[in-house]
Amino acid sequence: MKRHLIAFLTPLAFALPAFADWPDNARENFVAECVETTQLEHSSVKAETFCGCAADEVAKDLSTEELEAMGGDAVDPAIQERLIAAAQSCTSELE
Repeated sequence: MKRHLIAFLTPLAFALPAFADWPDNARENFVAECVETTQLEHSSVKAETFCGCAADEVAKDLSTEELEAMGGDAVDPAIQERLIAAAQSCTSELE
């Protein structure tokens, strides 16, 4: 399961903006990209539920500075691991 999460959350890590309150459409973009990838193995309802949960957990766990750093060319592996860990708390939504 962790490998699956890495596969669809890693590309999102490069697209994440600063989120103080998920400015503009950042949260919606995060969820849309996540749903697109997650639907490859799960129903759209489960994908939407999981991705909404993942976005909420990521916003709780990562600071604005960490999300800004993730938008650069090189993603800090420690931040990437925290992104995955935050999203993993939502995997029950995929069952």
